[in-house]
Amino acid sequence: MEEVYISFSVALQQLKYGAYVARKNWNGKNMWIKLVQPSGEFTHQTLVIQYPISSPTYPNGSVVPWFPSATDILADDWFIVQPSKT
Repeated sequence: MEEVYISFSVALQQLKYGAYVARKNWNGKNMWIKLVQPSGEFTHQTLVIQYPISSPTYPNGSVVPWFPSATDILADDWFIVQPSKT
């Protein structure tokens, strides 16, 4: 199945609907962005980057706040992902 690439503006809209997105050209593999609603440590809606539970970088599946760079905002290599929880 061929991946469909989208702009950041479309990716951001999809994040608001609950999708997870990633960039084809990121150096880090198997990571994605999601929108977290206010609760716990996040007092506002926050974009976070997350790795699978099996990732050596964040072995417990923790999340880290993420802020897009100018390159991320202008990129057209975003895609919707179905993250693996294994």
